[in-house]
Amino acid sequence: MALTALVVESDRLLRRIACAAFLSLGMRCHEADDPIGAAHLLRRLSFSVDVVVSACSLPRVTGIEFLTHFKSVGNISAIPFVVSVGSADDAHLLRAVRGGADALLMRPAGLLPLRCALCSLKALPFKTNAPSSLLSLLPSEPVSTLMESASVRHIPEGSPLFISGSPPTRLALLIEGRMEWGGRTYSAGDAVALEAFLASDALDEDVVAVQDCRVALISRSDVEALAVGNPAFCSALAEAVTPPNTSPSQAPLALLLARLHARSATGVVNCGRGTVKLCGGVITTVLHPDTDDSREALAHMAEEDTASFHPEEVPPEKNVDVSVCTLLRYIA
Repeated sequence: MALTALVVESDRLLRRIACAAFLSLGMRCHEADDPIGAAHLLRRLSFSVDVVVSACSLPRVTGIEFLTHFKSVGNISAIPFVVSVGSADDAHLLRAVRGGADALLMRPAGLLPLRCALCSLKALPFKTNAPSSLLSLLPSEPVSTLMESASVRHIPEGSPLFISGSPPTRLALLIEGRMEWGGRTYSAGDAVALEAFLASDALDEDVVAVQDCRVALISRSDVEALAVGNPAFCSALAEAVTPPNTSPSQAPLALLLARLHARSATGVVNCGRGTVKLCGGVITTVLHPDTDDSREALAHMAEEDTASFHPEEVPPEKNVDVSVCTLLRYIA
């Protein structure tokens, strides 16, 4: 029998994309736009869901408040609860961990980030696919509809398409040329800064053309209108969502690991004499010379002031049999 998910998200477009991602994974999906509606829906479903994914920023009741209440109810507390956070919401990560979250991911909840989160819960086998361009994923009909409503702009080499400090207000499909943003290079067919557009997140740097470019710009209202009646379009958006590139960074161990888990990062964390390896945001290895126990090893490392992360290839094989959030609760 297929697994069943519940998505709680106030933004209709993001809710549809998350549901499309679950459907692509062979799961059934229900949706609600706030925790109160989710509670009514859960009662109608007799609480027979296998995973809940909830955004943090929600009307009436926040995602963290919903999580805390959900985990306090004995007959449903064992249902995995995944919290999605915006790029500027690092402060919510450890609150979600302490509140009982079973996994974390970045908003929007696309196909690859959701698969990584479910993998951390052992609900799916680990698997990553190279991201595809949005235009290559779309059938011809939604492409035609998008282009009919698009305005096409020429962006000269070295000029910005979007400026840092504000969210992209339009979906940008690159027709010709190359652009760079956030450590990524975009080429023809890609949706530029798609994740920031969908989540309405302010950009932390300019999106710049590294060659002369032509870009089709589509308003959010036109994107939302097409998403309402076109499941194939929602599925393509879900598959095109890519976890953000994670640069070398430093932070206290618990916050750094929570951040890397939510971003589905792959690389190595060094802290004191200890080492943590992650693949797709899942902790695969914890090493410390004083103990073979992963929790004790993290506790030793957490006594240090900061930990440092360096992205590098890490094999998916694990010697840690505990979920990331369970480990984090030991040191958060």
